[in-house]
Amino acid sequence: MAAFETRLLDAGGQIAFNSEVVGIVPITKGEFRLSIASAGEVSDLTCARVVNAAGLGASRIGRMLPRAKPEYVVPGLYPAKGHYFALSARGPFKRLVYPMPSPDALGIHLTLDMSGAAKFGPDIHWQDDVDYAFVDADARRAVFAKEIKRYWPGLPEDALVPAYTGIRPKIYAEGTPAADFAIHGGTEHGVPGFVGLYGIESPGLTASLAIGDFVAELVGRG
Repeated sequence: MAAFETRLLDAGGQIAFNSEVVGIVPITKGEFRLSIASAGEVSDLTCARVVNAAGLGASRIGRMLPRAKPEYVVPGLYPAKGHYFALSARGPFKRLVYPMPSPDALGIHLTLDMSGAAKFGPDIHWQDDVDYAFVDADARRAVFAKEIKRYWPGLPEDALVPAYTGIRPKIYAEGTPAADFAIHGGTEHGVPGFVGLYGIESPGLTASLAIGDFVAELVGRG
């Protein structure tokens, strides 16, 4: 992300931190007015194109646009929390370990950071809102230990330490068929110059450069 930021700034781009989009109005074909809230004030920004890559906020922003196609529906947001546990001691692993996935998650897998430290996760905990708090850490630790011992029977007792949580912006509900992320341009919703990216979670981040090329093509078509 730091490298992406540097390339953007070198190309003449700007980043406005702590700024929230609170309204979008198409002015003419190919021009939009964005209302931006920052430091307690709301100001307007006029732009020729809008790429909605707001992650957990993408569905909310997508619904701000008037519906050019009455049948079009903005994908919903179904927050799915994932908990991670870190290993308190150095593990014996040199490679990532992925168990068999479940229908809606990759399972509790092992990843290594640049220093070789191990962490396990994520699990999946469906919820109604965006809340990053750890849920039932002790009970969850026991579930993690059971799953990890399927591929590492030698997991030491009390070796798992709560690390952090993340939330996937799922666009399908618990118990329904899994859906891939969605990229909607004017063909889908009927608003030229607006591209919405919905449900971009881990696979979407891995493919971010390819997705960027695809979005650039959509934007170039108007």
